[in-house]
Amino acid sequence: MEQDQGTSSHDLGLEAQAFDDQIRERLRNGHIPDLRRVEPCDWFRNNVWRRPYLVNMLIGRVLRFGLAHLGQPEGRILEVGCGPGYMSLELARYGFDVVGLDVSAAALETANHFAEENPF
Repeated sequence: MEQDQGTSSHDLGLEAQAFDDQIRERLRNGHIPDLRRVEPCDWFRNNVWRRPYLVNMLIGRVLRFGLAHLGQPEGRILEVGCGPGYMSLELARYGFDVVGLDVSAAALETANHFAEENPF
């Protein structure tokens, strides 16, 4: 008997819906998925997005590491699993040509929204 090791489209749809629901709930509760505009958000409990200094400590560190190893911002970057796009947005601000992919349509809508209103 052969067992299917792949993910069914039904499972993928359920996962996408769960991520859609998650980002919508986060946004309703004050989440700002933008590394330069993040604000304290008491809705989060055990999550770095609760405080800007924690976001900088963890996500900012990952960004700085990436920038140190990516070289000049003349290349293209594909971020698979970009979520609401905070890393893609920041890399684009540094001059990279970035494309983000995600299973969540709501996360991609959020990423596009924050990219379009980017004041930097």
